[in-house]
Parts: sequence; structure tokens; C-alpha cells
Amino acid sequence: MKRDYGGVGTIALRASALLKAMSQDIEDQRKEFNQTEYYQTFTRNAVAKLPKLSRRIVEQAIKEMEDDGYQFNKKQVGNV
Repeated sequence: MKRDYGGVGTIALRASALLKAMSQDIEDQRKEFNQTEYYQTFTRNAVAKLPKLSRRIVEQAIKEMEDDGYQFNKKQVGNV
């Protein structure tokens, strides 16, 4: 006999079903508004926290990319 350990299995199944439904709703909304492409963006700090990366490595890579002509989309800071 398989134990459910206090309903954990049932909760996991419900969560999985809800997540699939929510994902489908989001996908439908993207199609409705012609926003099917999604580009994820990261801050320098978020990239530096990834495994095997450091702030120094990230800063150096960004500097090299900017020197080669790449332009990053930067947020406006302060009163605009």
C-alpha cells in the first residue's frame, strides 16, 4: 500500500494541474496580443550570482562587449 504522507501527493497533482492551466492561459494571452516572443533580461548582479561566475568576470565581459559596439538597454535613473 502506497502512503500519501499527509496529502502531499494530492497537493502536488493539484499544483501541477493549476500550473499547466495557468501556463496555457498565459500562452493564449500572448497569442491574442501578438506577443509570442519572449526575451528574458538579467541585471549584472543576477548574472554574477550564477554558478562559476563572479562580478569581476561579468564586468569584464560587459566591458569587452561594449568596446566591440554592443549597446545594452539601460534603464533611466532618477527623475525623467
